[in-house]
Amino acid sequence: MHGGRTADVRVGLVGEFGVHNSGNEATLQVVLDLLAADARLAPVVVADKHDVVARDRGVRAVPLHDPAARRGGLRGLLGKASDAWHAWRTVGLLDVVVIPGTGIFEGLAIAPGGIPLTLFWYGLAARLRRRPFLVLSVGVDEAFHPVTGRLFRWTMGCATYLSVRDAGSARAARALGVRRDLPVVPDLVLGVDVGTADRGTGAGTVAVGVIEYRGIGTAESEADRAAYVERVLHVVRRLTDAGHDVLVVGGALPDRPTVELVAARAVVAAPGRVTASDALSLDDLTRDLATCAAVVAARYHNLIAALRLDLPAVSVGYGSKQEWLLADFGRPERAHRIDTFDPDEVADQVLAAVTAGSDPAAHDVLDEARRALADQAARVAALLRDVADARAPHADTVPESSGACP
Repeated sequence: MHGGRTADVRVGLVGEFGVHNSGNEATLQVVLDLLAADARLAPVVVADKHDVVARDRGVRAVPLHDPAARRGGLRGLLGKASDAWHAWRTVGLLDVVVIPGTGIFEGLAIAPGGIPLTLFWYGLAARLRRRPFLVLSVGVDEAFHPVTGRLFRWTMGCATYLSVRDAGSARAARALGVRRDLPVVPDLVLGVDVGTADRGTGAGTVAVGVIEYRGIGTAESEADRAAYVERVLHVVRRLTDAGHDVLVVGGALPDRPTVELVAARAVVAAPGRVTASDALSLDDLTRDLATCAAVVAARYHNLIAALRLDLPAVSVGYGSKQEWLLADFGRPERAHRIDTFDPDEVADQVLAAVTAGSDPAAHDVLDEARRALADQAARVAALLRDVADARAPHADTVPESSGACP
């Protein structure tokens, strides 16, 4: 409660937070900053790692799933039903429900009974309880299970306001059967102004991003991991042979073993030229990248971090989203698939990008992205302000969904 008001507006932020994924955490911070502009808005993070979020951020956080539910086997089916009731009760404690960005609607290797079903429970509960349900700048791709696709479609249909972060996500949503207005508003993190990189002098350092990779959409494979590491090491050798120092970076806590492995093996051939970044947050990673001349990005938000610093970037990614992002910035040829990339082609592109420097056309794309994000932030702030001004968050005057929610 704040002096002179009847109640705070409790804004639930639903997502996979507290899991040491730097992109997800940076996305959450963007929305927390937006809410902080109006003291009447009280964030409530809804996440499985709610205890981590509460400890690290000092905000209220509650479980995404029923913590008492059984998991696995036949009893797991009862757990899913319990999760539906848990979502219903949780939404009842909230005045607005928000899914803030991230690639949470990406279907690769995601079981329908996991996050797709959970998001549907929250979307349906918001619709039935007449709460505004905002889905902001999310990434969508092809769902690899028909039930996953159906759940994603229904959840997006429940939204009061829905935006996707790129044209590729809009196409994917249409392919899933979403039939509603789909404004394209770039990734939320792209709107954070961090200035431009200070590339220093000389050949410059190149950041090489890695992930803990063991194949895409298949059983985990040590052979896939070993082949990936060898190809990354080939890129690193090409860069150090050309006179560049290399900073090996990750983007989530599980990437740490691969970061250390690549750096340890590469430094044997190039003593003093290869180091491992210990950055776990996107802010720390941005500070590391700001002294680099170019970036090879493996994770999506590492690519975002490079582009918003006005750094030339090449992507070795695990999904279509990196390809779509680089296409938006006029560099589709710099996007490579992590399972098939040619290390010599990647190295050649990096070396050429360092020589060419920043691309003026990319500045215009970034400026336009930030304008679109500012417009969306103003729209969301106005909606939340209207809820707060009404001082009756549970009234029947909240906006209805414009989609088809079962």
